Amino acid sequence: MKKSEFKEYLKNEIVSVLQEASNDDLETQKELNKELEKTVELSKNLTEADPNDIKAQQDLNKELDATKTKADALKAAGDASGLAEDEDNEPTSADLKKNDSITTTAKELQKIVAKMKDLAKEFKEAKGDLKDQIKDKLKDLTAKKKKLEGLL
Repeated sequence: MKKSEFKEYLKNEIVSVLQEASNDDLETQKELNKELEKTVELSKNLTEADPNDIKAQQDLNKELDATKTKADALKAAGDASGLAEDEDNEPTSADLKKNDSITTTAKELQKIVAKMKDLAKEFKEAKGDLKDQIKDKLKDLTAKKKKLEGLL
C-alpha cells in the first residue's frame, strides 16, 4: 500500500467512525441542549444584588460573629467558674448538723484542691480512656469541693 493510499484509507476510517452516532447519543445531546437553553433563560432573568442588600448582609455577618465571640467568652467564663445550675444548692440540714470543725473542713478542701490540680496536669497529658477516667475523678472531686465550700 502506498503512502497516499494509506492516508486516504485512514481518513475514510476516521470519518466513518465519527459519523457513527447512536440514537442514545442523539437523545442525550438533545436533552443537554434543552438544559442549556433553560440555563441561558434563567441567567437572563438574574439581576445583580442590590449594593444595600450586600452591605446589610455584611453587617449582619459581623454582628453574628461578634455575638458568637461573646457567647464563647461567657461559656468559657461559666466553665472556669465551675458552677452548674444544680450546684447552687445550699447545704442540707444533715450537712449542717455534722460536728466537723471549720478547720477540718478547710483542710479537706485544701487536699481536694491539691488533688484536683495534680489530676488536671495528668489530664493534659493523658489520652483515650485514661483521659475519661481522670475527667470522671475530677467531676467527683468538684462535687465534693462544692459541698465543702457550702459547709464553710
